[in-house]
Amino acid sequence: MKRLLSTVVILLAVPAIAAEIAPSDLRRILAAKVPQISAVGGDVTLLAARDPDLAERLASRPGSTGLARLAVEDPPLAVIFPAPSPAGPLVDTDLDGVPDRVGQVIATARETLALLGEVGLDGPVDDGDGELDIYLLSLGNVARGYVGLERAAPGGRGASGFIVVNITHPAGGEAIEAITARLVARLALLGIDRHAPGWWVEPSVAWFELQVTGPSLELASAVRSRWSRPELGLQTGLARVARGNLELLLALEDREREARALRETWTALADRREVDGRDAAILEALVRGTGYGIAELQARAAVRAVVDGLEPTRWSAEVEEIPAGGVATTIHAGPWGGGLVSLRPDPLHPAGTRLEVRTDGPGWTISLIALRGDGRWERVFGRPGGETTELLVPWSDYRRAVAVLIRDGAGGRREADLLIDGAGADGLFALASVSARHGADGSVEIAWRTGWERDLFGWIVERAEGPGQPFVPLDEFPAPSLGGPDSGAFYRLRDPGVPDDVLPAYRIVAVTRDGLRISGPVVIPSH
Repeated sequence: MKRLLSTVVILLAVPAIAAEIAPSDLRRILAAKVPQISAVGGDVTLLAARDPDLAERLASRPGSTGLARLAVEDPPLAVIFPAPSPAGPLVDTDLDGVPDRVGQVIATARETLALLGEVGLDGPVDDGDGELDIYLLSLGNVARGYVGLERAAPGGRGASGFIVVNITHPAGGEAIEAITARLVARLALLGIDRHAPGWWVEPSVAWFELQVTGPSLELASAVRSRWSRPELGLQTGLARVARGNLELLLALEDREREARALRETWTALADRREVDGRDAAILEALVRGTGYGIAELQARAAVRAVVDGLEPTRWSAEVEEIPAGGVATTIHAGPWGGGLVSLRPDPLHPAGTRLEVRTDGPGWTISLIALRGDGRWERVFGRPGGETTELLVPWSDYRRAVAVLIRDGAGGRREADLLIDGAGADGLFALASVSARHGADGSVEIAWRTGWERDLFGWIVERAEGPGQPFVPLDEFPAPSLGGPDSGAFYRLRDPGVPDDVLPAYRIVAVTRDGLRISGPVVIPSH
């Protein structure tokens, strides 16, 4: 706290402000909106955006009676809070002269403002006093805080204002830090465009919150809500689902690219000419900033959520048993919406499961991920779907699969019809023979023959350098499949790099057209 103390300017009673609202009136107003506030994670700003009367009340500054003011210079902040008391929440356990939670809020605000600058975005618009004003008040156990917007910024798109944080929220200090980071970022972004669409405001402020205060159950819940309702589409009006669009940024898996996407989108909002072109400006900037199409970005986000264990609570389809005739279902989706289909092995169809997607035309992106027996996921991204697209999941190496279907926003068909069936009892190929033999020069020749092949892309040969050792591919690129549904082929591959002290074992692995594996038998070389 040394830096904080070195920049203390003044601590005194706050002078009266023209437009005021008493903290007791604030608590009364917010207490009447418990269900709505809970639904948006305690951030009342979201309700004010849809309720002009509430927005007008929240634009009034809290009354000054019984409040103190602490101003710091770097950057200019003013924190207004109830006078400390031994029994209240504003205790000073380290005896540095600043209540602990006041210090927490100042440190969090500073870090958020610094991050805004790193991303290439300005801090909140000045409301005329040259400082960012943060009020710490007792709002009961419902609201966590809000942004109060007072006046339009130059140019009329953005707005200036102040921040109110509930200093007595039962969730404690970590929740206070999280809402502070979120509200500082929100006030800065609303200074760019106060009417920016919520589907992009929410993930943007959530990203800043995540970077400053770390992961939270609330953010994880928002992502899960997003993928429990994928059919709503990207431009959803539900606040919690919209906040789950955070996964669009995290799917980039690169902090520099995430920051670039934010900079591009909010700069585009500031620079756009059309009054009603906000959504289009954001979508175009997202493509420009990430290098991905929106449908592929959505697919990557869904895949990342599942891989990270943030599975939806409600799947578009969940198939574990396949009756005679298969499983048929239809997915309905809005623009940039889609569906998630969970597949598990059916003991009656051990070879594999076949998924057929019919859309009567283009406009959908189809991805497939599968969970290997060792707990690793294999991913196939962004495959454009045609009128009919088939996916195949072999179960020899996998215990789970998820298909991700995303509709584009260009007017493609709203429905995708799914038919899920077994892959057939005979498997995808007939392996007639496999052999491995040491050569005179120390190399090993691996040969195999098939009776027939279906739905295969190629073959990989893997080597283990002893019992219990992992199998490693000899070549990262599969040898192409030469057989067909009614014909087999002969293959021969030479491994020249066998160390003298190694007793190798080899395994033949078939690779499907969807990029998934089917492990064959293990062979030990003969002499």
